[in-house]
Amino acid sequence: MLRIRTLLGSLLSLAITLCPPLVTAQPDLHELTLQQTQTLLSKQKITVVQLASYYQQRIAAVDSAGPMLNAVALLNPQLKHQAEALDAKLQSGVKLGKLFGAMVVLKDNIDAKGMANTAGSWLMRKHMPASDAFLVKRLLEEDALILGKTNLSEWANFRSSMSSSGWSSLHGQTLNPHDITRSPCGSSSGSGVAIAADLALLAVGTETDGSVTCPAAVNGIVGIKPTLGLISRSGIIPISHSQDTAGPMARTLTDAVLMLDAMMGKDDQDAQSRPGVELNSHLQLGGLKGKRIGIIRNLMGYHTQLDEVFDAQLALLSKAGAILVDNANISTKGQWDEDEYTVLLSEFKADLNNYLRTNQAPLQDLNDAIAKNRQFAEHTMPIFGQELFI
Repeated sequence: MLRIRTLLGSLLSLAITLCPPLVTAQPDLHELTLQQTQTLLSKQKITVVQLASYYQQRIAAVDSAGPMLNAVALLNPQLKHQAEALDAKLQSGVKLGKLFGAMVVLKDNIDAKGMANTAGSWLMRKHMPASDAFLVKRLLEEDALILGKTNLSEWANFRSSMSSSGWSSLHGQTLNPHDITRSPCGSSSGSGVAIAADLALLAVGTETDGSVTCPAAVNGIVGIKPTLGLISRSGIIPISHSQDTAGPMARTLTDAVLMLDAMMGKDDQDAQSRPGVELNSHLQLGGLKGKRIGIIRNLMGYHTQLDEVFDAQLALLSKAGAILVDNANISTKGQWDEDEYTVLLSEFKADLNNYLRTNQAPLQDLNDAIAKNRQFAEHTMPIFGQELFI
């Protein structure tokens, strides 16, 4: 009997050696949607800490190395701690926020505690906000995680008429991930590139005049400029209070709308803000049926192949049931530019001065910024000047 037990024990040891315990392979995390992310987390296929590690490795591979896209300017130093806290919340069984597990990057003109908010200016490199912007608070309340900050056209592209989209004196030049010789557009360049290159799940951009929608279009993602007031402007380095708004940027329309829903809310620090409305209920298959879509042909004509792609998409809209109203042209196109420019100049001076003075920034006001740009021109103005500031 002893020999039999010994033999069985030896065979069992051999079996364990030859057949080690099964190891579950990590799922493919490339270009996840929010729903896919939350499903993986809920089913414990992956942890939030592992998800954060995936994006950090992705940033190291293609943003800091490889093609060196230079989209992510700064990583959140508290990310690991916050990811561990969300993992614990997942295990606790309590109700989770709408964006739980979403890794979000913020344009570097949005206040977030623990990270500098610089507008891309070398002069603002030591500006550490005392509190989160209202929209950041809303994201955190919905269990999103702030992965880091993204590069932008310096001062949201409002320092010089000769500026390069996606270039800032602090962070350098961001590159288009589809073709690094082409513009990433701006000023939310880093946010657009980060989503296109799968460096984050969601991004926040800001727009005064095309700064979300242009980098979204050029980088092949979804960007929404909301109606003014849907997202609070408090905690954002401004250009114009009559045109500025933050907006969501994502790889899918669904994710962009869910993010927009999460960021909305009434903020006592922004008189224009209003209570949120639920938009995700309108995300329905067949939702285009009977909808009238105007086609503005006099905004086309920049590139023949681009126009062909545009027309192909119109065919898809029509097939989905939309009613296309062709040649819904804007007859006054270009006639408002001078008046808009006057408004932007006037509001920029007042709004920027207010932000700098009320946020203990390294600059006192616009005049101080102009003077220090001249003093430190080697750092701040190696390529173009500051004629818009002046």
